[in-house]
Amino acid sequence: GMTEEKLADIMFPKKNDSITSRNRHLPDLGSSHVRLQRDRTSRRKLWKEYAEECRKINEKPLMYQMFCRYIQEDQKKRLDELYSSSAPLNEIETGWLLNPLVITERTSCKVQPVSLFVAAMEASGYAYAEAFTGMLTADQIRANVRLLSFLGGVPKMIVQDMAPGRKYDLSANDEFRRAFLEFSEHYGTAIIPEKTRLKLAHAREDAETAAGEPPENPAARAAAWLLEELRGEKFFSICVLNLRLHDKIAEYNCLPAAEDKKSR
Repeated sequence: GMTEEKLADIMFPKKNDSITSRNRHLPDLGSSHVRLQRDRTSRRKLWKEYAEECRKINEKPLMYQMFCRYIQEDQKKRLDELYSSSAPLNEIETGWLLNPLVITERTSCKVQPVSLFVAAMEASGYAYAEAFTGMLTADQIRANVRLLSFLGGVPKMIVQDMAPGRKYDLSANDEFRRAFLEFSEHYGTAIIPEKTRLKLAHAREDAETAAGEPPENPAARAAAWLLEELRGEKFFSICVLNLRLHDKIAEYNCLPAAEDKKSR
């Protein structure tokens, strides 16, 4: 009573690398993707909401690890579609970490905190980082100019985030707003201040307390990796620190991704 197709499937089963789960209510991948990208919701929070929804409709939810595998497979598929298209990567996210590193003067042993500017492309995660002794208007403009020089081009949007305090807030400081207006007009790009999208200030803590799960945001992920790599190292000048950052960010950009083994 079997058809040839069914018999062939039994005798010569096709390899299927995609994730399957029987008797489980599957998550809405489209909605999850929007929540991850737009709202920067964590995977664990999405899974808790998904599990609660399954309980309400009397369905069995996926375990957290399987839920994450579904999300990763969907994100990989979307990235593959993005890379295969001819559309340029139009957005880069930038942020500041306030005083995560210090410089020690050789003679007086005086410790001076420094701020860290971190940026990463949205899709590939290609990153840039530089340390500054201040976060004045000139420092922030200089950081973005050097970022564009490092990229060798200008994206359509620069998402400027994580301004620690109102005096560094682009939306509240007139001097910053005028300077970045001139910057955006000169380079033909849009500066978008958005405080909620990056959580770089807590990138290190999040990376350590999320049970091995890396931060969702590419800039936060790069910041967490850099701080972990530089932990315990001492620096005696801003130039030496930036040379070290230059080497480490080059190493980070060359690391193969876990999904497709391609570098950023």
